[in-house]
Amino acid sequence: MPSDVNGACYLIGDGASISVWSDPWVPWIHGFKPVPKTDSVRHTPLLVSQLFDASTHCWNSRLIYELFDEASAHAILKIPLHVSPMQDKLMWILDPKGRFSVKSAYKEAIAHGPGPNPSEGLWKKLWKARLPERIKMLIWRIGSNSIPTKVNLSTRLEHVDPTCPSCKSGTESTVTTWSPPPTGWIKINVDAAVSGSTSALGVIAQNHKGEVISIWGRCRSSCPPLQAEAVALLWAVEIANREKWTHVIFEGDAKACFDCYQLKPPYQTG
Repeated sequence: MPSDVNGACYLIGDGASISVWSDPWVPWIHGFKPVPKTDSVRHTPLLVSQLFDASTHCWNSRLIYELFDEASAHAILKIPLHVSPMQDKLMWILDPKGRFSVKSAYKEAIAHGPGPNPSEGLWKKLWKARLPERIKMLIWRIGSNSIPTKVNLSTRLEHVDPTCPSCKSGTESTVTTWSPPPTGWIKINVDAAVSGSTSALGVIAQNHKGEVISIWGRCRSSCPPLQAEAVALLWAVEIANREKWTHVIFEGDAKACFDCYQLKPPYQTG
């Protein structure tokens, strides 16, 4: 589950895995992140476990009032601590059972920041599509420009070089990662995931403007991952033929699978 979305907040156990300044862990506060009393203390690495009084396993109230503003300190001191040690757990507060879903993350991101227009029918169809969750999340992250590319990281972190590690000549952005095809072409991205007794296949087509034309998904009996990728690519070729697309680029992450295909022009693999 991503911890950088407003719907996620840690349930404190031993506090050993929660960063005081960068992780969401304080209920009743916007963004679930406490506000420091002075900006200087924000740069001090600190874990939530270091705010405990080791002798009583309660909050160290003196230290908390020294580090945080009044509202944050009051909120922290209201958080109950477990008597017996347990691991910290990241909870999804938008679900009564704390379970994360791509659909609820999408709705939360749309409500609190830029992203794809929720009224667009294709995005609504995405959440209903029988696609692997990782594919749905990838599409959503591309649409909301939250892929951790070098460009995005450089805007949030210091000393990050935005240069693309592949071409070395430009910056690595979402456009680089999800680049549209040339004018007059269609790009079809394929992927597959294997879980238990099921293989899930996903196919996405986009035009030269980077706009998603259509999304397809299907499930079949389980098979080796490489075989599932090959079936997904074959299905994508069949879709292109059915749609009568004459200039198509096929793209996926299974290089060994793509290298085996010899497509005749104007089809290409990328």
